[in-house]
Parts: sequence; C-alpha cells; structure tokens
Amino acid sequence: MENVRAIAVVFATKSGWEVNDVVPHGCDSHVVISSPNNGLIKKKKVPLLDTTVARSVSSGSNTRAKPVAPSVDVIIQDMLAKVQSHSLKGVQDEDSHTSVDEVFFEFANVKTLGYRCQDDTLLAIQQHPAVDDCTGGVVWETAVALAMFLESKLKKFLSTVHVRKHIVVELGAGCGLLGLVLARAGYAVVLTEVSQAMEHLAFNVDKLATASGSRNAVATQLFWGSKEDIACVQEVMSSPHADAIVATDVIFADELVAPLLQTMHALCGPHTVVFVCVQERSATAHALFLKQAADQFARVEHWSERLWNSPGCSFARECECELFVLAGPQ
Repeated sequence: MENVRAIAVVFATKSGWEVNDVVPHGCDSHVVISSPNNGLIKKKKVPLLDTTVARSVSSGSNTRAKPVAPSVDVIIQDMLAKVQSHSLKGVQDEDSHTSVDEVFFEFANVKTLGYRCQDDTLLAIQQHPAVDDCTGGVVWETAVALAMFLESKLKKFLSTVHVRKHIVVELGAGCGLLGLVLARAGYAVVLTEVSQAMEHLAFNVDKLATASGSRNAVATQLFWGSKEDIACVQEVMSSPHADAIVATDVIFADELVAPLLQTMHALCGPHTVVFVCVQERSATAHALFLKQAADQFARVEHWSERLWNSPGCSFARECECELFVLAGPQ
C-alpha cells in the first residue's frame, strides 16, 4: 500500500495536488487527493489499481489515453464466423477451415490470439503451449464459449445486494482469455492458476493493463484445496466471497474433483453464482463432479442449451461444450 501511495504522491504533487488518504478495499481501493481551487478544496478519488487515471489527474486531464490496437495472428470471432458461413453455403476447399475443430487446432498453433470485445476493443492473448505439467498454455474451446456467453449477460445473473463493483474469480485461468474479457466488461477479476502457469498468465494480465489502462484484473496463484492460497485470494478480494466464480475445462481427473469443489465452496457466499464450462475429458471425473456438487450446492443446473443458443455460441454445440451453474453452498 505504501508503494502505491508513493506513486500517487509523485503523480499528484507534480501538478499541485496533495494526497490526503489511502483507502484499502480490494479492487475498490483508492487514494483521495485534493487541490485548492479559487479558495475551495477540490477533491478527487483515484483508484489504486488504475495508474492511467492517476497519470491523467496529475496532468489535469480526465480522459484516458486511447489504447493502441495490438498485433495478433488471428481473431477468434472472424475465424468462427468464416466457418459458419462456409457451413451454411456448403463450401469445402483446401484453403478453408470446414469445421470448428480445425479452427481451434489452428488457434492452438499460433502465438497470439485476438478476441474482439463487445465494445470493439481487441484483446491480444499470448499462448505458450510449452508450459510444463499443466494445460494452461493455450486457449481452449470452453474458455471462448463462456467468454462469449457471459460478456454481456453475467450482470443479470448476479445479486444486486452490493453497490460495489462485482468481483469474479476465475479458477484454472490458463492464458487468461475468459477473465480478461470479463475485466474489460467492467468486473473486478481475480485470475488464478497453479505456479507452473503463473508467469505466462501474469504476462497477459499485465499486457491488458498496459494496453487498455484497465486495472480490473489481477493474477494470483491458487492450488485447489490449499487453505493458504484460498486465504490469499480472499485477501486480494478484500472479501471472503466472490460474486461469481468461472471455470473452464477443469474436470479431467478424479482426484482433482474434491479439491476443486472445496475451493469453489470456500469462495462462495449465499449470493455467489458458479459457472463451469467443460468438455467431457473423463467420464468418471465428470460424473463424480456432478454427484459431489449436488451434495455441496443447493442448485446444480445444466445450462448447455442456453449456451448453444446464445448469439455467437453455436460452435459450442459442435464442440460438445457443456455449461453447469452452481449456487447455494450448503
């Protein structure tokens, strides 16, 4: 906190502002700065997680710098739209991708994927397939599907009992596509991964912050079932509970089902909604997850049809993506 205060002091004092207070409150942390204005004291709140705002205040401007469009190898929505168009027209040739599986195979083999957000911002997600001992180095179909489904819809599924910004925790964030899309949509997002994938995840989170000026996202380590890591996530949130938990392709091994659900349960409050989008990687793990989830949550609902019928998400049916929603921890 003192480091951030020092940064705020530097920015503020350059233009005659004075830092009055530092208010720590997770993703809503801010500093209060003031300056005399015709004999009156004029005050502003500057988010601690948003250095762009701090810079603009120090220069006397309230506008953000226009982000520069990033360089990407392919744009996800463009490729999926091309597949759908070819499918409707019955086009098949050597130069066109004729199935969603082929498109995602190509996605896995490029360095930087582009995702066009609904505000027309282009996010650049760098992949690193060589990440050891985990699958967090590439973007999977389920992450794309859930990002497209929740980007404009998540807010209507969440409780309105809080006036603060909604907090979302992503489990098994991988490259960070889903969490960063939600951060761009205005949610405060904590993206979590195992240590092996953290360096790469943190790189993508920092790249978004630099490109867009948004400090809505933070990356932190979380081994499922680790009380220490769970406590760290709660500290980052400044809350014991998230408003939403999102997870994709997290059901693939029997022995990880219990710690996964334990982690979800620990981060859930009475109003938390959990979204789990998966492809069936292991029939036994899949069945075990649904059985144990029913023991720990009052609501376990199958939302796959909602996902498949959502605009832009029809590919999720072909990819056999399933969506489960959990709520009401018991």
